[in-house]
Amino acid sequence: MEEFLIQYGYIAIFLAALVQGKSVALAAGMIAHHGEVDLVWAIVAVIAGSYVCDLMFFTAGRTLGPKLYEHRPRWKQRAERTHKLLLRDPLLLIMSYRLLPGVRFAAPAFIGATPFSAARFLILDFFSALIGMSILTLAGFGFGKVLVKFFANARDWEITIAIAIAVLAAVGIFLLERRHHRNFHQRAKTQSE
Repeated sequence: MEEFLIQYGYIAIFLAALVQGKSVALAAGMIAHHGEVDLVWAIVAVIAGSYVCDLMFFTAGRTLGPKLYEHRPRWKQRAERTHKLLLRDPLLLIMSYRLLPGVRFAAPAFIGATPFSAARFLILDFFSALIGMSILTLAGFGFGKVLVKFFANARDWEITIAIAIAVLAAVGIFLLERRHHRNFHQRAKTQSE
């Protein structure tokens, strides 16, 4: 992904942030650390991509309303939970959903399907994108500094161990997510029967 972001610059960062905000923010920060793009403009591109994505899903929810989930029981349950949280604490929901796995695209659509004020959503979501994506891009920038220092002073065997640990962690996370996803579907299937 980094090569794609470097080759096409801020447009690539914007377009990639439409689809995958968190990882793009981290990658944009790392390539900014390497000097391939300017950090401030990388942050702006990530914020803009993430925000536009949210607006598209919010608009889809506003346009489709409950039709969005009426034939999907699992989606309906999630929409109802989202609506309850929205009624209880809209600031918490809108400021945090972009950082939660599994709700990044669904939350703005479900919020759009409610009578929640569009103007209020636009304002809160803008600040959510501004804060969340700025922090993640700066974290990527800082992580780039750490990697440069580590690899500059590391011996070959230390690099190999670090890569092996990263691969094992990624595989472990993948397996845990897969297990969680399978268990979630089994519970949903038993509840609908």
